[in-house]
Amino acid sequence: MRPYGLELTLIAGPDVADIQAQARKSSVGRIGGAHGYTRNSAAKRATRVRIKRGARTAGREAIGRELAELG
Repeated sequence: MRPYGLELTLIAGPDVADIQAQARKSSVGRIGGAHGYTRNSAAKRATRVRIKRGARTAGREAIGRELAELG
C-alpha cells in the first residue's frame, strides 16, 4: 500500500518509527514473520486521514496561488 500524500518522502528501507509515522503497511519493513508493527488500526487510520487532508490542502493552496498569479 502506498500512502497518499507521501509520494516524495517514502523511504526505501523504513524502520519501525518510519512505518508508524507514515502509517505504512507493516510488511514493508518486515523481512519475515506474520505480525505487523502497528497494533492499533484506529491510530493508523487517523494518521492516514491526517496525511491525506494535509496533501489535499496543500494541493488546493498550490492551485489557488497559480490562479492568483494568472488573474
